[in-house]
Amino acid sequence: MTVSLQELFDAGCHLGHPREKWHPRMKPWIYGEQEGIRLLDLEKTAVQLEKARVRIQELKANKKNIVVVATKKQAAEMVRDLATQAELFYVVNRWPGGLITNWEQVRRSVRRMSEIETGLAGDKYKDLTKYERMLLEKELARLERLFGGLKNLRSKPDALFVVDVQKEKNAVAEAIKEKVEIIAMVDTNVDPSGIAIPIPTNDDAMSAIRLIVSEALGVRTVSKTVAKTEKSEVKEEKVKKVKAVKEDRVEKEEKTEKKEKKVAATAKKEETAKKAVAKTTKKKAAPAKKAKKATKASKEEKKD
Repeated sequence: MTVSLQELFDAGCHLGHPREKWHPRMKPWIYGEQEGIRLLDLEKTAVQLEKARVRIQELKANKKNIVVVATKKQAAEMVRDLATQAELFYVVNRWPGGLITNWEQVRRSVRRMSEIETGLAGDKYKDLTKYERMLLEKELARLERLFGGLKNLRSKPDALFVVDVQKEKNAVAEAIKEKVEIIAMVDTNVDPSGIAIPIPTNDDAMSAIRLIVSEALGVRTVSKTVAKTEKSEVKEEKVKKVKAVKEDRVEKEEKTEKKEKKVAATAKKEETAKKAVAKTTKKKAAPAKKAKKATKASKEEKKD
């Protein structure tokens, strides 16, 4: 399964962040700039995406644990569905701190979740009161929010597939610390250091996220209707980004203009103050000058 440059372009994968919001270490992956927006090199995106796809298939073949991480609200449901289709573990609500660095504690929570779920489905808790069952159901709901996508995870993750490196900085930090392999979508505003296979792409547009995740996981299934809708979303996003760039420029120009006016006003005040001081000094000096002249004239009269 390979993706074409046209598909990547149509999905808006080339659209990065405004010029000012970029990370210098992303320079090798940037193609150029248009209307104040950094553009990613889609040829490099295609190469990296293929590397990611092949690597994920290798990990799956070797029965390694891969966890897909995407806690962005707009992408959570879609990523969960794609991860489920690919038969991978996922985290889409909030990163459970310690999943990698404190696995034993997390494993206990996952076991507790499975235990409550099995007990409520069977006869284990049949003698409990209605209130006690309600407390267990609440606990199960909380655990499922955190660990629902990790239900059958029996050991620490061997690799992470991350949708937004900046958003998932805690997950990335844990993985780097424990030397867990990271495959990730990287936009122009993130530091790709520590990422085994960085995929340079827009990590905000739904169309880009859907295409990259589905292609990398090997479950690409996008209907024509969805593709058409997402194409219009890409146009809207580009318009928004260009508008944001223009607004930033206007704001900066206004700030510069205000600063210049302030400097000019300060300079004017200083000039006025200098003139006032000079005038006061002149007034103070006048009587002394007059007295000096009078003394001189008196001396001359005495001589005469």
